Amino acid sequence: MFRFCVGDTEHDWRPGTAQHAFLDGCFAAADRKHQPWLVFAAHRPLGYSSNEYYAREAPSRAHGAERCSRCGRSTGVDFAVYGHVHNYERTCPVYENTCTAAPAAAGGGGNGSSPAAAYTGALGGTIHVVAGTGGARLRGYAGGEWPQWSAARSESYGYVKLTARDHSRLELEFIRSDDGEVLDAFSITRGYKDVLACAVDACDPHTLAN
Repeated sequence: MFRFCVGDTEHDWRPGTAQHAFLDGCFAAADRKHQPWLVFAAHRPLGYSSNEYYAREAPSRAHGAERCSRCGRSTGVDFAVYGHVHNYERTCPVYENTCTAAPAAAGGGGNGSSPAAAYTGALGGTIHVVAGTGGARLRGYAGGEWPQWSAARSESYGYVKLTARDHSRLELEFIRSDDGEVLDAFSITRGYKDVLACAVDACDPHTLAN
């Protein structure tokens, strides 16, 4: 039920490059009837990180990464995950630095803490998650107010668990390594018509829209 497209942030992917063509082809080849969840992965964050160095320099943009940071609407990427920065951070569904959807439940945790952020329907943007918490020394965040798109943060060692319950529901959890506590979570619930923006009577009869 997943389609994964992986980019190489160490090489150029501006228009005209081989990587640009590869990513465009990977996104376009997603069969949303059978692969309703489209995921992008790369090593370096594409701008959506509050780490002090990234907040100041945004170095990955030198290779054309700013284009892919806008890919949510043109390609329908639901979720993007990165490493490199040694902390955890999750955004709202975001497009060009602006949140495009609000959760029905505004929480972030699990295991008895605040409820998970529950999104429904078409999001209009991509949720970006930095999960560089696998073992290297953890890093903090830039000072000052949180960017509008920064929804959850954690300076704990842990890992991300991504689960597709079915074609209509996706869940992500950030789990602390030493005790298994869920520190952050979100879910997306939607019908097939929310993916392709088709009317129910115009969708393929063998889809979730009927």
